[in-house]
Amino acid sequence: MQLVVNVQLPPSLGGLSAQAMYIDSEGSFMTDRLIDMATAAAQRAQHYHHQQQQHQQQQPPAAVGVAASQQPCSVESLLSGILHFRVQHHMQQLALVRSLDLLLQQHPQVALIVLDSATFHFRQAFPDAGQRARLMTSMAQQLAALAEQHGVAVVMMNQVVTRIADTASETTAAGGSSSSSSSGFVTSAAWLAPALGEGWGQAASCRVALFWEGSQRYALLSKAKDVPLQLQPGQQQQRQRLCVPYSVSTAGLVEHEKMTGGSSMQWTTHSLFLCSSDTSVAMHMLLWLLRQAALK
Repeated sequence: MQLVVNVQLPPSLGGLSAQAMYIDSEGSFMTDRLIDMATAAAQRAQHYHHQQQQHQQQQPPAAVGVAASQQPCSVESLLSGILHFRVQHHMQQLALVRSLDLLLQQHPQVALIVLDSATFHFRQAFPDAGQRARLMTSMAQQLAALAEQHGVAVVMMNQVVTRIADTASETTAAGGSSSSSSSGFVTSAAWLAPALGEGWGQAASCRVALFWEGSQRYALLSKAKDVPLQLQPGQQQQRQRLCVPYSVSTAGLVEHEKMTGGSSMQWTTHSLFLCSSDTSVAMHMLLWLLRQAALK
């Protein structure tokens, strides 16, 4: 929800001055939280607009740009800039995705599509795993084509599940931790993995995992197009560089002032897909990538 609010802000505040589309498959779209986020965003926009007016009053008339006459965002304008769709069945979801091309033609200001979540209905309605995989692959291809054709960013939420390994080799390969009995046998090992398998994650051009570490929230960029390789030993160093700590407040998501591992991120992508273990989607890193997608 933070993304569909922030994408409407002006570029000077990290947005695109665009509209957004939110497809809700889980019924988790809470209007009260959306109003809180929109109120905080409108206050930031009004404060920035007031500062700009004060600055421009000190400039000669010829130096005042067009931005001086633009009105700041209001709560009403932010809410009206969101197209919300509630899908309650996988057939409704597939039909809506097929009609997005026409919807985007009717609403050319839309620059962001959020699908929360992409896998919810498919986890429950399909005893045939092969048919499910084919339908989801087709849906991902359609969304990627829309992103390319209309120049929009697509963010798809995915749930995570707990995987259990019975052998030490599976535990090591997955990066999980195990507990052993006194006889030395591995009794259990568990780790979080994307729902519906790793194959679904391959459809994403950008993949972000949201997780907790102690009492701190982190966003981990595990896959992205054109990410420069970090040629340093140690997986922990690479993990720190690709992480952004953030917090959730009444006003929405707040990024910490200092990012782990430095702030020299120079990543670009066209269409965004999100794999997440947390329903609170959005952070400065995603907004930065979203802005870069619009500038390509």
